[in-house]
Amino acid sequence: MVGELIVPVKRRALTLRFLATGESFRSLHFKFRISRPAISYIVTEVCEAVPKKLGPSYLKVPSSEQERLQIAKQFEEKWKFPNCLGAIDGNILPSNLLQTRDLIREFKIYDATTATPQILHI
Repeated sequence: MVGELIVPVKRRALTLRFLATGESFRSLHFKFRISRPAISYIVTEVCEAVPKKLGPSYLKVPSSEQERLQIAKQFEEKWKFPNCLGAIDGNILPSNLLQTRDLIREFKIYDATTATPQILHI
């Protein structure tokens, strides 16, 4: 299997399995028959590619102040979280971080369940 290409569908399956279960690379090595260093590279590569490819479609940044305020209002009415534009996997995205159309590369978000800061890489 040295030098054999790993097809994209297998790369995505491996990454989703890792993200969904938190399995060790050792365990994934036996299930997918891919070396641990390759698994590390693949998971990193796929996790970096997803927001680049899907981000513009699914992580839309408001284009105006009015749009930002409207989204924050709807989010507060539905979920009772003021000044938020959305949430990703239970993490609140404070609205004051997304005031410009430029996508912020790295910022702190707060876990709604533990109120601890985390870094979100986009």
